[in-house]
Amino acid sequence: MKKVLVVAPGKATRGGITTIVNTIEETSIWAKYSMKWIETYRDASSLVKVFYFVRAFVLFCFSLNGYDIVHIHTPGGNSFYRKFPIFLLARFFKKKTIIHLNAPYEESIFIQPPQRYMRFMLAKADSVIVVAPSWRDILLKHMPELSNISVVFNPATVSVTENRKNNYKVLFAGTVCDRKGYADLIKAFARVAPDFAEAHLYFAGNGSIKEGQQIAHDLAISDRVTFLGWISGAEKKKWYRTCSIYCLPSYGEGMPLGVLDALGYGMYVISTPVGGTVDLLDDNINGVLIAPGNLDELSAALIAAFSNDQRFESITRNGLNLAISLSPEIIASQLDDIYQSLYTSCK
Repeated sequence: MKKVLVVAPGKATRGGITTIVNTIEETSIWAKYSMKWIETYRDASSLVKVFYFVRAFVLFCFSLNGYDIVHIHTPGGNSFYRKFPIFLLARFFKKKTIIHLNAPYEESIFIQPPQRYMRFMLAKADSVIVVAPSWRDILLKHMPELSNISVVFNPATVSVTENRKNNYKVLFAGTVCDRKGYADLIKAFARVAPDFAEAHLYFAGNGSIKEGQQIAHDLAISDRVTFLGWISGAEKKKWYRTCSIYCLPSYGEGMPLGVLDALGYGMYVISTPVGGTVDLLDDNINGVLIAPGNLDELSAALIAAFSNDQRFESITRNGLNLAISLSPEIIASQLDDIYQSLYTSCK
């Protein structure tokens, strides 16, 4: 029987990779390959993180013999330290290995440590999966010798069946940090809010919440900006349904799941052409792209979203069609093709 061992952050961990694996777990491919999830990381103190990884490594050792392929998910950076011994053990026992990269920006792979471990894993893996063509180009720029790269977009779950109506409510979902451009969004919203009395801005995520509240206070829009904190499950669905516009003015992304979620909810998406987003969205067709850090462009994009209903309907309809083309089963079938090719070479 064909079997795949998945190595990724824990099921209760906040983050995109966990969401991706949770989504794939619900598809037919999970049972087809008797997939098992080895959880290597969780949000906790340093001591608990070490214990959690040691536990995962022991479980991996006991599980490895029954599997043909080891599929390792990593965001880059320090994750390579955790995944390196797992990768070595898989190769020692002649298992086929996949490195599935979902990094937030180029520096997290090729500038920040651990360079030596990362390059070794990418060079020796039987398959490397990236989440967009732009990420394939980044890898080849640094490691032109790689010939085993496949592009598999992250899945989008379609959660609505009809076009949304514009209600002037804007959602930012993700870690509230400088890389995500949260401060830019508050400042741009402050410029346009006086002209749109119904408009409200919501932040869903942990991070620099106090700093964000202070910026909103200084700009005299505290009553128009709400910080929800980290949300998941039913609460997350509620706010994606409550808001009609999604905005992520980020400076660096892999393939942002927040954007994919927003497309699946039929929202009007405003983002930046960074990472995989540039491969995902066609500007003014299924989303709106603005330059990172450009408050004039961001303000103009918000005004257009608030004031042009025909444009809103067109962009949200096209965005929903895009999400349908990236449904979990479609993405799972692409993974299936990769597994099949590796399994054939196992014989």
